[in-house]
Amino acid sequence: SSRQQLISVFHSEKDCTTKQKLQVGSVVVPEGMTVHGQLTEEGPLRRRYWANPARESVWMTTKEHGREVASSLPPQLREWGKFGESCEKLSLAQIKALPEGSFIVLRQGRSYAELFGDVDVETFVSHFWGHETMEMEKALVAHSTQEGNRGPDQAYWICLFANRQHRVELGDSL
Repeated sequence: SSRQQLISVFHSEKDCTTKQKLQVGSVVVPEGMTVHGQLTEEGPLRRRYWANPARESVWMTTKEHGREVASSLPPQLREWGKFGESCEKLSLAQIKALPEGSFIVLRQGRSYAELFGDVDVETFVSHFWGHETMEMEKALVAHSTQEGNRGPDQAYWICLFANRQHRVELGDSL
């Protein structure tokens, strides 16, 4: 089955990311795609996105950034507005338990920082979701104007923008 094909190219039980390109029916699944959820009629997330037949037009990333569009969609997915995504990423056990004919959402994703290419970073900043965004901006502006820093040209590595939010790689230590 196409599900068995997909499962066979995952990195491991814990890492549901494809380690090689795979052809599933008429759809080519590129290497590096991560299972992000399930597309269902009950799914509460991104319903407007899936309802838009021209959804590629709203993407901030392009083919230049590695964005690939499925060449064809199954007929059931052409009923725009009918589907939404499940709330959680799926484990390998959950994928194996899905009924035949289920739709799995795969994403490669790019970090915001990857859209700008290589930049020499001078300062690491860890973002905490409990802080107000404007407070972080004030702290960065204050830091950039300190003696020895480059003002508006100061480059920061900020985890929020540097990590691919579709697949944050933290290693085995966490």
